[in-house]
Amino acid sequence: MTTPRKVVVLARGLGTRMRAAETTATLSAEQAAAADTGVKALVPVGRPFLDHVLSELADAGFDQACLVIGPEHDAVRRHYDALELTRVRIDYAVQAEPRGTADAVLAAADWVGDNRFCVVNSDNLYPAATSRQLRELPGAGLVAYDAAA
Repeated sequence: MTTPRKVVVLARGLGTRMRAAETTATLSAEQAAAADTGVKALVPVGRPFLDHVLSELADAGFDQACLVIGPEHDAVRRHYDALELTRVRIDYAVQAEPRGTADAVLAAADWVGDNRFCVVNSDNLYPAATSRQLRELPGAGLVAYDAAA
């Protein structure tokens, strides 16, 4: 069984919870403006959050990423198409309507083909070591943490 090199990154979310009024979180003007667009992946944390996610995935050995985005997420395409990427190739799949996680993964089915692959959310940052362990599993798996740890 081959170790997957492909990762599907679910970046279609509307950011509804992120845009809800929150009294304890403070965002910079730039972060608030990005949050207001609903494209959580581009909220800057030094650089767009998704940049951090993709960097960790590349460190874990993934060299092909498919960003599942909505048809209105042109900002994501513009951002990544403008970069000269050397460690990971980025492709896109469009989930026409936000109909849940399984439907988002299905949007990337043609890109995945018959290859093994991993799926991650664009708003979760996993250390490269964790993603590498997931990538090297001989079968299906899930990243989980002990809340008490």
